[in-house]
Amino acid sequence: MSDPESDKEDSQEEPYEIIETPGARQQDLLRDLMSMDLGNRTTIQQIGIGGATGWFAGYMCKKIGKLTISAIGGGILILQIAHKTGYININWKKVEKDYNKVSRHVEREVYKVAQGNSSTEQRIVGTGRQIFDYAKRNMAAASGFAGGFLIGMAF
Repeated sequence: MSDPESDKEDSQEEPYEIIETPGARQQDLLRDLMSMDLGNRTTIQQIGIGGATGWFAGYMCKKIGKLTISAIGGGILILQIAHKTGYININWKKVEKDYNKVSRHVEREVYKVAQGNSSTEQRIVGTGRQIFDYAKRNMAAASGFAGGFLIGMAF
């Protein structure tokens, strides 16, 4: 037969501590990356880290860009062929009306940005400042990134 006191002790959970890892939330990850200082590493390591990340970013931009442009261009060609052969009928008046509507909306947003009344502009400027500050703190890594990005775009 078991002792009631020992059953109570066994049923109680042990205390635990919740540990948050750096970058657990996306905004924390961006903040952590932008606040990273590579100054304690050698110049060669900084250039190597910047060059490798730049090459990867450039390579991915090139591949994604090619895929996107190919998909858009192919879609336009297929639509034109289908229209010319009579498979589809495009209502050009409606296309023009929608185009004008989107154009007016874009003009209003550009005007807001030009006047400095846009929250989007404030976010872009803030992110730009963070990137500029990061590049100033880690000049070797930033120049390595720029060179690596161009090499990645070339391959």
